Amino acid sequence: MKDQYLRKIDYARIGITDSCNLRCHYCMDEKVKEINQLSREQLNTIVDVLDKLEFRKLKFTGGEPLLNNDIASVVAYANDKENIRDIGLTTNGVLLDRYLDELVDAGLKRINISLDSLDKDKFCKITKSNYLDRVLANIISARKRNLIVKVNVVLMKGINDDEINDFLEFGRNSNVQIRFIELMPIGQNGDFFNGKQLNTIELFKNYQKRPKKPNCKDVSDYFIDQHGYVFGIISPLSNHFCETCNRIRFTSDGKLRLCLHSDNDIDISPYLNDKDQLLNVILTSINDKPDMHHLNNNAISHRAMNQIGG
Repeated sequence: MKDQYLRKIDYARIGITDSCNLRCHYCMDEKVKEINQLSREQLNTIVDVLDKLEFRKLKFTGGEPLLNNDIASVVAYANDKENIRDIGLTTNGVLLDRYLDELVDAGLKRINISLDSLDKDKFCKITKSNYLDRVLANIISARKRNLIVKVNVVLMKGINDDEINDFLEFGRNSNVQIRFIELMPIGQNGDFFNGKQLNTIELFKNYQKRPKKPNCKDVSDYFIDQHGYVFGIISPLSNHFCETCNRIRFTSDGKLRLCLHSDNDIDISPYLNDKDQLLNVILTSINDKPDMHHLNNNAISHRAMNQIGG
């Protein structure tokens, strides 16, 4: 399925809940709103439709998706589909030990774990929790179960930008891929963004860049440190990748979002129990996917990241 810019759209991120057990300022608004969560039946309907539309890749996100008790069964359901070949999960890692065996048995192959500091005091300040040791242990457990593990680090000036070498060392020693991500202006974090944003292209300019394979749609640029360790950088502001964007998003309150940074959501909640109508809505909406985001022109999404789906 292609949009009007001839981009093949075959990747969906599904936010199965906007609830989270951490309180990272850049991700959630300070006032906790009503919790929205898709049911197993609604999630299965979305999966069925995406499979019929020949989507190749799904990623379940939140909020924190491990707060939805149906997560393993939903992964197993998606894993049985004909066209869906790549199923991932984005999590903060706190509850991973509870669900790891079930998720692996369900067919999960890859997992992204958000971790913004290796320092206990900083971790506590960022997340308003003291779960660092548990998250680190769960990362190691995930690797032992042969999951492909990527650790996502949102870089923030004056908070964790002095930990870059620590994260690279952790990635080398743990056999996980570190991905440094630019802070984005989303939701009510405008003032925080203005004081903490970093240009990752400039920050890593002295590292050797690894060429991408032809037709690669991976949003990361890859670099190599002095030890030969390959790490990723995601730079949606300083080097946006909109021309190769192949994804859409479903939010936990029943919206179809064609761009992470566009508030032009399409309400699909009336169709979450009707596969034919949902399929038609997706088909007719794809051409409205914008050619690029406008964050560089001070356009800011008014929904917080946990409400959008990571």
